[in-house]
Amino acid sequence: MLLLGTVTVSGVLDRETRSQYRLVVVASDSTHSSSTQLVITLLDVNDEAPEFSQDLYSFTIPETASVGKCYLFAAEVIIL
Repeated sequence: MLLLGTVTVSGVLDRETRSQYRLVVVASDSTHSSSTQLVITLLDVNDEAPEFSQDLYSFTIPETASVGKCYLFAAEVIIL
């Protein structure tokens, strides 16, 4: 016997706030009951536009620069 059900949410799910939800689902009738765990893992969506702290960045690379050498590094900064 195949039993089906639907899980709905009542609000917005935001992976940056919480990446996983664990629920206990219980099915019962007047005589029997059964339960199982339901794990919902949210996938990340690129919903945040990149932001820079300045409008212009300027630096100099010498013409004698070595091939493959890194002169500029951009890192993601997360402010909670």
